[in-house]
Amino acid sequence: MAEGGRQVRVFVSSPGDTRFERSRVERVTERLNGEFQGVARLTTIRWETEFYTAHDTFQAQIPESAQCDIVVAIFRSRLGTELPPGFPPMPDGTPYPSGTAYEVLSAIDAAKGRGLPDVYVFRFPHSPSIRLDDPARAETEAQWEYLKTFFESWFKTPEGHFKAAFQTFASTDDFEAQVDSLLRKWLEEKVLHGRSVAWPVDVKGSPFRGLAAFGAKHAPVFFGRSRDIVKATDRLKDAAEKGCPFLLVDGPSGSGKSSLARAGLVPRLTAAGVVPRIDVWRVAVMRPGELAGDPFGVLSGRVVVGEVAARLVPDGIAVSRRAMKEVSRHASNPLSAFLHRFRVEHRTNGPKPCRGQLGGGRGSRGSNSRPLCTNLPILDLLVLESLN
Repeated sequence: MAEGGRQVRVFVSSPGDTRFERSRVERVTERLNGEFQGVARLTTIRWETEFYTAHDTFQAQIPESAQCDIVVAIFRSRLGTELPPGFPPMPDGTPYPSGTAYEVLSAIDAAKGRGLPDVYVFRFPHSPSIRLDDPARAETEAQWEYLKTFFESWFKTPEGHFKAAFQTFASTDDFEAQVDSLLRKWLEEKVLHGRSVAWPVDVKGSPFRGLAAFGAKHAPVFFGRSRDIVKATDRLKDAAEKGCPFLLVDGPSGSGKSSLARAGLVPRLTAAGVVPRIDVWRVAVMRPGELAGDPFGVLSGRVVVGEVAARLVPDGIAVSRRAMKEVSRHASNPLSAFLHRFRVEHRTNGPKPCRGQLGGGRGSRGSNSRPLCTNLPILDLLVLESLN
């Protein structure tokens, strides 16, 4: 076995309407790489993370799915883009329906011949929603028909019997859970062969923290609260739709409130696709009693602090303290009023709109050297640890 364990290549195949699901595959592989450290390492191959030269087509430069160990194909409402003229056809001489179809069908043919790759197809079963006056309506409807025809041709017989297996998923979270289970079982069967894997304590630390709370960095080892995380996420999103994005997590001391919020709810909310309208998250953890008689001072110091403050506004702490003191005297909801006022100060005094964003977000390839854009939706997630 190679140093660092067996290298497993995971090819992610899909049209462009599944970007959230594609990013979740990356998230799962990162989680499993930590857990199976020294035994196996998963590497995802995703077309959108690479650069391509202009002397050839995209498809000609994308690595072959058939040369990988696992292919995860994801379909929502599109089959994908047609291949360029002259692209090699299927064995029967007909052209492949799309680039994604080529990646899936060529991998299936390879698996029938040599046993690899293992091809897993996931499909969101519901039809797309589109406005009657949407300019893209005709294209959306055509892609939906292409997708249905593809599944009817390759996954069902004319009598309606299934001739190839595929999985369905109900949401992006459901997809992530299924992929996690799938890759975990694949590693256990194909790499461990039924053996157990030693927990990499030197890399991930002990998963048993005693009385210490779990933080965001412990999310990969925060187990047993999945139902609570889903329930809390749904309730907070429902509250946000009603104009009051607030969730109170109550319980006796030591029951795991802080761990649920910091290692469960925060990583789930800030994961790609959970709240599609938000491009950038800033998480602030505060205890109102840290400064006696000045809870808003604590809040202002948490919302804007350190390097983030320098990127957002000149003298960000002073701006936030000034805004907080003003709104606390007049507003019936000082917290919401403060966040609104802070954004006003940010737009007035902060950096000019730019391309790129803090932390390598959407449209960025990992650079965090640019200031946060003022034209991106930003959401502040506040975690109040205690009222004492």
